[in-house]
Amino acid sequence: MGEKYLITSALAYTNGPLHLGHVRSTYIPADVMRRYLKLTGKDVIHVGGTDNHGVPITIIAEREGVSPEEIVERYHREIKEDLDSLSIEFDSYGKTHSDIHIKTAQEFYLKLKENGYIYEKEIEQFYCPHCKKFLADRYVEGICPYCKGEARGDHCEVCGRHLEPTKLIDPYCVICKGTPEIRKTKHRFFKLSALAEEIKEYIKNSKMPDYVKNMAYRWIEELHDWDISRDMDWGVPLPDDPSQVMYVWLEAPIGYISFTKMLGDVWKDYWLKDRGKDVNIWHFIGKDIVVHHSVFWPGMLIAHGEYNLPTSIVSGGYLTLEKKKMSTSKRWVVWVKDFIKAVEKIKMKKGSGTT
Repeated sequence: MGEKYLITSALAYTNGPLHLGHVRSTYIPADVMRRYLKLTGKDVIHVGGTDNHGVPITIIAEREGVSPEEIVERYHREIKEDLDSLSIEFDSYGKTHSDIHIKTAQEFYLKLKENGYIYEKEIEQFYCPHCKKFLADRYVEGICPYCKGEARGDHCEVCGRHLEPTKLIDPYCVICKGTPEIRKTKHRFFKLSALAEEIKEYIKNSKMPDYVKNMAYRWIEELHDWDISRDMDWGVPLPDDPSQVMYVWLEAPIGYISFTKMLGDVWKDYWLKDRGKDVNIWHFIGKDIVVHHSVFWPGMLIAHGEYNLPTSIVSGGYLTLEKKKMSTSKRWVVWVKDFIKAVEKIKMKKGSGTT
């Protein structure tokens, strides 16, 4: 069997259409690579889709007074239309809110548990007494305790650190703007720290660009176990506790596997170690999710034990608007649709001889 290439594009959150930052950092580079490999006669497929279970989706649904499913269907359709307008082609394009993905993610979780990498622990988490719920991830915002920049849940928008949400300075609930209180709950954790040396060796031998390797190495220096469950009802239910769902960054990358499965049994030739020989798996992503793909995701695959690891991770930098990073959640963007319309107007003016 000859050499194969699996190109993946980062899964877009269905909390809005695509903006120019998305296509510049992820989709155009991936499509260019796919077209190049095709032209040189390589066996290549391009897999992508949308991430439907992130907190940004439920926040928009609550603000609009509709179901998360309605938000997902709306923006999944619009995102695909944006990609089609740019002639970006996929061999498989799926949704994480689908039967094939939920089944694949739950099977993956159970394998991690069987291999001894999942345990339960009591933790402290923000709870909003007004909204009467625990505040997972982006439901709480505040100030980063490290750089004093703007932080959303477990992620700092400025320094990029993965944060403990309860360490935020001046936290507030994004729905009611009230000050949350700390309560105890039980979550599942993934023993990521136990894999530090194996992940480090993988990164060393991978074909990742040096800047990606350097970011990953910095994270491994302070690697800790990973909270992988959430007190929510929107997401992939834990197969051993349906009252909680998987953390989106546990289940979303598994979408690369589940969306390849949509092509039929050929998926095994790309992902399974005992079938997928001479396979190159290249993830094209944005800068803000480098660590998730270079540390967390390989750690999951190593712990699972049956899948091939990514060959390389290609990351594009931020595209800024008036010196600020584009953000779908904040609607600080240039939408692809608006860009296409502007380009068409310019072409029409040039064609008519007007200025």
